[in-house]
Amino acid sequence: FAIAEGRELYAWGIAHAGRCGFGSVEDLPVDSDGPYQPVPMQVTEGGLGSVGVKSVACGSWHSMAVTETFALYAWGATRAGRCGFADTTGLPSDENGPYQPIPRRVVDGGLR
Repeated sequence: FAIAEGRELYAWGIAHAGRCGFGSVEDLPVDSDGPYQPVPMQVTEGGLGSVGVKSVACGSWHSMAVTETFALYAWGATRAGRCGFADTTGLPSDENGPYQPIPRRVVDGGLR
């Protein structure tokens, strides 16, 4: 992940299970690890395309960003409370459990 001068968030690398925050990975190239984004692409879904990003942190399976208005967004694997969502019902799942494919605001342990 990288934050551009204009506070836009860019992602690249393995995109499986929401790791990059892209809603659709069907058109991305695929290797033995699954779909991947070969060059930086702006993360615009889930509300991050219209707000400035102040900071970003990423783990192996999930990521979080704080906006200029101090809103917290999370995406990726949600198992064991990784993203801070109290309810993961209805999220897509893979062999590692449920995941949030695009950034979602974390508010009081839930999605907004």
